[in-house]
Amino acid sequence: MSEETAKIDLEKIPATRQQGSRRYFAGLLDQDARLLAFELLNPERLWRLWASRLLLVLGAALILTGIVFFFAANWNSLPGLVKLAGIEAGLLLCLAGAWLYGLEHLSGRVLLLGAGVLVGVFLAVFGQVYQTGADAWEIFAQWSALIFGWVVLARFVPLWGVWLAVTNLALGLYVVQAGFFRGAEMINLFVMYTFLNGAILAARELACVRGVSWLQDQWTRLLLVLAVLCSLVIPVFSSIVNFEEEFVLSLLIGLAGGSFFYWFYRFRTRDMWCFSAACLFWALIIEVCVARVVFEGIDRSGGEELKLLFMAIVTIGLFAGACWHVMKVLKEHAGGTEKTVATGGKKDA
Repeated sequence: MSEETAKIDLEKIPATRQQGSRRYFAGLLDQDARLLAFELLNPERLWRLWASRLLLVLGAALILTGIVFFFAANWNSLPGLVKLAGIEAGLLLCLAGAWLYGLEHLSGRVLLLGAGVLVGVFLAVFGQVYQTGADAWEIFAQWSALIFGWVVLARFVPLWGVWLAVTNLALGLYVVQAGFFRGAEMINLFVMYTFLNGAILAARELACVRGVSWLQDQWTRLLLVLAVLCSLVIPVFSSIVNFEEEFVLSLLIGLAGGSFFYWFYRFRTRDMWCFSAACLFWALIIEVCVARVVFEGIDRSGGEELKLLFMAIVTIGLFAGACWHVMKVLKEHAGGTEKTVATGGKKDA
């Protein structure tokens, strides 16, 4: 293997405090080198920058919440023109501020986030003032469509999160109000959520592979993985507790999706947080299966205290086993990384 290829392989290994500590305890780094590595990875002033950004985002969120509650509390005392003009003025000011600061600065992106939220407020107020008769899903769908361009331009994760939440609400309200599913068939709504958030997750992974920097934060992946797993686990639970024919498709998709996430984030794209979420998914399913057998399948009469005690023991053992499995995989991954570093990034023939 050439030196250039070996260098590329080494650059793929993330530089973290854990990696520095492992090399220190392995005798590859001395104390001074370890402290220097920690300072480079986490400068002392980093927390100040983090705190200032957090306060800026929280302040913007509180202001927007205050605007929404202001119109809700004073709805009857405000003329329709004042309501619409006030929201439009706030929207234009946010857009002007975003243009002045620029989207390369956090302040500009936060102002664009405020404009995105005010678009939804304006649509809701407009529908109430003029009684357009639009269904709730139409408002959220229009909101999602109108701010999508800003989401792409801003490259700002909180604005992306707002768009994702609005899009999910639009889909859910559309399915419910249009009457696609009746009774037990409503469980298939979660399958639609699975495909929607799964498609967004796939787009996020593809964007990261192609070097899109603003989506590289690990928590953006974890947020989508949790959303997909939650929409997968609900139909599986429903099938276990009270099986009906309408649940078959959802059950199969749930089990297949959980298996895929376990395989993908253990072997294909190693991410311990997402892998842990997949292990939790399977632990919960096994827990519900055991509970169904204990409380309904075996001696339904009496012994409730013993059943609860048995389930407590099963729960402790089950989740302890899941934690042990996650730690084992983590050590395997760390061992593989150490071997790669020790061989200079070269892979075995």
